[in-house]
Amino acid sequence: MAMSAKDFNAMGIEFGLMLKEINYDSDPHSKAKRTHVVEEAVTRFCRVATVSNSAFDKERFVDYVTDVMNGERNAEGKKVNK
Repeated sequence: MAMSAKDFNAMGIEFGLMLKEINYDSDPHSKAKRTHVVEEAVTRFCRVATVSNSAFDKERFVDYVTDVMNGERNAEGKKVNK
């Protein structure tokens, strides 16, 4: 079964929330290691997503993840007015 935009958004939110939580890590070594692991997971997810849906846009997905991480989108993926 192919993934839908709703599925991609849900994954983007999860990755973004993971990265947001890592930002609270006070140990720089741990923070760097955890960030690398999540970024690698995002890269691998994008590989699978491209196979699942040829219209998948990796750059747009990464921007979505970054928006969630930075608090520009909430836990439902909606844009936050600042």
